This record gives sequence, C-alpha cells and structure tokens, in this order.
Amino acid sequence: MDLVESTNAKLVGLDTKPIPTRVVAGDNALDDIAEVVAEEAGSGPIIILSDDAGIRHQGIDTIQVITESLQWFSPVRCVLAGLPAKADEPTLEIATSASAGHNCIVTVGSGTITDIGKVASAATGIPLVAVQSAASVNGYADDLAVVLRTGVKRTIPAVWPAALVIDYRLIEAAPLALNRAGVGEMMSMFTAPLDWKLAAVVGADTGFRQEIVDLYRHPDRLWELAPGVGRAEKSALRTLTELLTVSGMAMGAVGKTAPLSGAEHAISHLIDMSSEGATGLHGAQVGVAAVIASCVWQVLLEGFNPDSLTERHTPTDEEAGDRIEHAFAPLGAAAVEECRTAYLYKLAGWRTARSAARTSLRPFLTEAPSLMGEPAAMVASLEACGAAATFSGSQPEVTAARVRWAVVNSHLMRDRFSVFDLAVFGGWDLGQLVDEAMRRATEVGGGW
Repeated sequence: MDLVESTNAKLVGLDTKPIPTRVVAGDNALDDIAEVVAEEAGSGPIIILSDDAGIRHQGIDTIQVITESLQWFSPVRCVLAGLPAKADEPTLEIATSASAGHNCIVTVGSGTITDIGKVASAATGIPLVAVQSAASVNGYADDLAVVLRTGVKRTIPAVWPAALVIDYRLIEAAPLALNRAGVGEMMSMFTAPLDWKLAAVVGADTGFRQEIVDLYRHPDRLWELAPGVGRAEKSALRTLTELLTVSGMAMGAVGKTAPLSGAEHAISHLIDMSSEGATGLHGAQVGVAAVIASCVWQVLLEGFNPDSLTERHTPTDEEAGDRIEHAFAPLGAAAVEECRTAYLYKLAGWRTARSAARTSLRPFLTEAPSLMGEPAAMVASLEACGAAATFSGSQPEVTAARVRWAVVNSHLMRDRFSVFDLAVFGGWDLGQLVDEAMRRATEVGGGW
C-alpha cells in the first residue's frame, strides 16, 4: 500500500478531503517522468517552472536532464528570478501568464517553486506535476500555497499536484542544509498541534481532528532518523521524506496548514517578512522557533488560570489596531492593514467565545503538558542532524532584538489562534513571558 492509499484509508469516516495526488517515489523515479507527464499532458505542450538555482546529481544538471526527457512534449522552460524565488504577486502573475496555453505545468525545485506552480495551476486549470528536489518542507504534498500578499505571508487554497515525483537520488544529492531543514520543519509536530487543539477548545477552529495529528506525529521516528539525516543516509532520508509527505497530505485533507503551522511558523514568517534581503531556510527557522514556542507553552502552563480570561484583558479594536501599527509599521501600510484585518477577525471571534472558554480550557490545560514537546529533546534532535538550534547559529545576521520582536508580535499577523493569544487574553505581559521562554530555550541550547 503506497503513501496516498494508506493515508486515504486512515481518513475514511472523517470529515476531510480525499487525497487525489499520485505519488511516484523510488530510487529511479525520474526515469518515469515522461510517462507521468504523458498521463496529464497528452502530447503537450508543457511548461517547466524552476528558479535559477542549480539542481545537480552526480555532477549532472537535473533540470536539463528532465527537460531533455520531456522533449517530445515541446517543453518551454520558465526560470523565475531570485535566489530564492518568492511567491509574491508579480512572480505569481509571471508564472500564471507563462503557463497559459500549455497542457501541463512541471515544477522542479523548492517548496516555493511548487507553491507558485500550484497557484498557476489553480488559475489556469492546467494540471501540475511536481518534482521534489529535497526533503526540506512538507508543502509539496498538499493543495495549499504560501504566498506573499502585500508583503505578508499568507496560506491560500490552490490545487493538489496531479502527481508528485520523488526520486530518492535527488533527495540524497541535495545539500545537507536543505534536508536538515526538513528535520526542523517536522519539529512543528511538537507545538502546532497544541495551538490547533487550543483553537478548537476555545471555539476558534472547529476542524481539529486527533486522527489527523496521529498521521504524522511520530516523535520516536524523528529522534531516530535525525543523526542519519546529518550523515545523508538513504534510509533516514527516505523516512524523513515520507513523514514530510504524509504531514503535507494531512494539511491538505483538512484544507489548512494548522496541523503543522502554529506559533512557530508565525515567528518564522515575521523574520522573513522583516528581511531586507535573502531569507533563511524555512525549515531551519521553524525548527528553532518550535523550541522557543515549546518554552512559551512550558512557562504558560505552569501558571495559567482560565478565570483570568475577562473582558478587561481583551483589547478593543482600537487598542489592537494601535499595537499592530506600532509593531508592523516598518513593513509598510499595506502589510499593517492586511494584519489588522486578520487579527480583528480573530478578536471578534474571541469576544463571542471568551465566556465558554473559561470552562472548556480547564481539561485542556491539564492534558497539554503531555502533548507538548520537550525543548531539550528538540534541541538534541536538531543538533544530532547537524542543524543549528539557535537563530545565531543558522542566521548570524538575525539579531536577538529581531527574534524577540518576531516572537512577541507573532500573534498579531494572522487570524489563527495560538498560545500567545491565550497569554494576551489572560492578561499576561508578553514581553516578560517571552523573555522567560527565551531564557529557558538558551538554557537547553536553543533560542537566539
């Protein structure tokens, strides 16, 4: 039973979407690329979307090999500028316009390139075949796309790839840093499900399903594979790729990234949004941010009282708007307005749910410590695969002040309920909470 078949079997009886993507995985999966494309494109023509980063296997230009393998389909190659390419509005427009009139879109490269292809596919109705280049992120295997809207990272509905091609030769040949970033991406299994369940408990998200979390939350497998990923061992990389793929399918099945995107992703997004140049590897940032988010949970759970959830601690729309303006003004007026709209939507929902939440939270707060990740173990796993457990180790240009800014303000950027919202609505001083969490993260080798 393959990954899609086994995952769909576990989704039976749940209120979720079936996974239509065909996963073609193996040591020589690229040998079948022409056959895969033929099933979607007929006789062509096709377009190949990539960035200008080189993807090589044993000294061979992989994109060139793929292009030659698909010559029968009259391929046109569209190289998207930038290293890395960004899924911003101009780039999405370029990709969509270039794809029009073709029978199939083939993406080769990063998760961002795949997301750009998903958006182009959704806009044109042209099927997408995605070729995965590394075990770096889980976004290859869902029907969502992370894009930049007025400078703010947003997840939008897109399309499932008709086929996802995973050639383990490419995964093994990928730069170590990319595959190590995949371990960081999976660190969100220790924090995002907590935020997702919290959102369900307070009535902010009715889509939580423990069965979805169980698809990908396998701590023992992550601990075991980490050292092997650092050594580029075939079995470890294969297991990591499967975990990432299944977690992507889990997000697609519920139509949102919440199963593996909580406070840790919001922190990473803000660090990216405040960057004036190239951004760091997504998964690497998420891994470090997950350690910090886990420490935030640890501090909060030691002293949170649901009775503190009163109207007095809920900001007015005006107060919230002022906070967002103060936090995000350097990002531009459009970004401020985008974040304000999302946050005020969340705030309105909270005002309705607040009273009931005081009761519903009590059993959750008792259960939560057993669900969260242990920060020291998370750091040990990152270090075991050779990844940095601190921002200063992975991105020296990211200052401690910038990291603290991103952590303190992460809840203001979107409408998804997180541990930081619970703290704010409970009257906690976020600055003090974050400082204590960062201190604990530093104690175990993480944080900035």
